[in-house]
Formats: sequence, C-alpha cells, structure tokens
Amino acid sequence: MTDDTIFHLEYQSSQETSLYRFLEDDARLAHPYCTEIRTVVLYHGDTRWAPSRLHIGTATYSGENVYLSELHGDDALHGGKPLTRRCVECARPIAPRSGVEHARG
Repeated sequence: MTDDTIFHLEYQSSQETSLYRFLEDDARLAHPYCTEIRTVVLYHGDTRWAPSRLHIGTATYSGENVYLSELHGDDALHGGKPLTRRCVECARPIAPRSGVEHARG
C-alpha cells in the first residue's frame, strides 16, 4: 500500500471460527518487512457474522470483516452512487498480470 503497510485479503465461504490462522499468516508477513499488516476478510455466501478480534493474553489480533451478502452490488463498486450507462460502457475487464501466482484457498 502507499503507506508501506501490507494488505492481506482473504476470501471465505464459511465462518472462520478461530483467528489463529490469520494471526500466524500476518506474523509471517510482518516479520521480514517489519511493517503493519491490514487484514480484510471478504465473506461470501450466507455468513452474516464472524469474529474479528483474538485476545491471547499479551497481544490482541484484529482484522476487518466484510459481508458481501449485505452489500448492494452498485454500492460496493461505486461508493453508493447509482450505476450509469456511461459506467457500464467504460468498464473493461482487468487481465491478471503475467507471472503472478494466484492463491488457492
């Protein structure tokens, strides 16, 4: 990100019951770069709630949850502005960058 933090994005189809995996992933990311991690979990499907904080005594881990089922498509893409014909005509698919491996979950 522009502020030298790392953006960690997760996609989940079911509720994550424990945040230990995310904590471990973020610790592995943060250690070599000595920077902050921002984790956002996108839940699709029927998930309406999931934990976003984990207290382990000496430390607290937190991430951000986004529930896609609660978002209106136009609002999510256009910040609450209605989708216009011009928006549709200007939209172009974005091709993946070559040499980038896609994470599997």
